[in-house]
Amino acid sequence: MHQLLEDRAAVDRVDICTVDSFAHRVITRSGTRPLKPVSGEVEESYWQRVVDELQLSWIPQFLAQEYRLVILAQNIENVTAYRNASRPGRGSALHPNRKPEVWRAVQRFTELLADKGLCTYAQRAALAARLPRESDPPYRHVMVDEAQDLPPAGGGSRAGTRPAG
Repeated sequence: MHQLLEDRAAVDRVDICTVDSFAHRVITRSGTRPLKPVSGEVEESYWQRVVDELQLSWIPQFLAQEYRLVILAQNIENVTAYRNASRPGRGSALHPNRKPEVWRAVQRFTELLADKGLCTYAQRAALAARLPRESDPPYRHVMVDEAQDLPPAGGGSRAGTRPAG
């Protein structure tokens, strides 16, 4: 930062953080009780539990990606909206009649995590993006490095936009 900014006072005002830590700050500042995010391994074990309980034919990774890349990315809040949602970039087809089954799996997954006070990192980013905007935001500008590596719920929705499609 010292190489980019000559003004030392400006350097002191720069805040460098990850999307995850920023989402945590937004949630905490809103007064919402933050949930503890789980590792990818723990998340997969919860999806596996859902697959086993509901006797689903999908693998946990399919459900996790559908949740993250379609449901959270488009801020889908009910099965009707999910039935009508497009699935851009998803390699495997999903017949609309099977979407309620996926929705039931997502509901069970989120219930299991919430019962333990847990969430995924993508859930936390999506929640932070949905919280009401502050009247006096702490930042006038945000610069994102490697934005292409962010999932839709952690990237596009952050600025209040929704992914195209």
